[in-house]
Amino acid sequence: MADIKLYFFPSACSGVALAGLIESGLPFDTQLINIFKGEQYAPDYMKTVHRGGKVPALVVDGVPVTENASIQMLLNEMAPDAGLMPKTDDLVEKALQRSDLIWCSSTQHPFTRMVRLPMRFSQKDVRGVYDFGTKVLLQNMPEIEARVKDGGWWYQDDWSLVDVYVNWWLMTATSNGFPLDDFPGIRYLMGRVQEIPAVMEARKIEHQAIEEHGIEYPA
Repeated sequence: MADIKLYFFPSACSGVALAGLIESGLPFDTQLINIFKGEQYAPDYMKTVHRGGKVPALVVDGVPVTENASIQMLLNEMAPDAGLMPKTDDLVEKALQRSDLIWCSSTQHPFTRMVRLPMRFSQKDVRGVYDFGTKVLLQNMPEIEARVKDGGWWYQDDWSLVDVYVNWWLMTATSNGFPLDDFPGIRYLMGRVQEIPAVMEARKIEHQAIEEHGIEYPA
């Protein structure tokens, strides 16, 4: 059995990996990295865990794996019967699934950050950053709405890590005013994701960490 440790921070995108680990059934440990205190930039962390100074990082048998999409792909391979992604032997279908995860992490995720934390991208034109991030995210909403409007999951029959990741970046964006009033299917999907037992357990772990470490979020 592999020795697994997840480095995480509550409310960060590491929550997607945390939910995946819980659903996988694999035994694992966690270690909180307080990004408000800059612990992600500690020399030892950057040298041995995440050279980019971020969360999440998944250390498997002493080997660090970074980048959310890569972590999720690994979890799916380590627990193929857990249903983290739809099972398939078709190489093209596998590539499309990986593309969905990478789309979440490398396309949607950065624009979500522009909406939630525009000050990280500019010291002057913060409003312009926010408006641009909002514009790009909104361009993708009709496609997502069409995919889930009938009450289905991203892959229709069962939830997957893509649903969890989509929910994370939409929750993050809407926390700073991103509009979803015109997309009832998406809002319904988000409500369903938050009722997934693994997601609920991940939130419980995050809330416990907030209390234990006295984490206070900026307004």
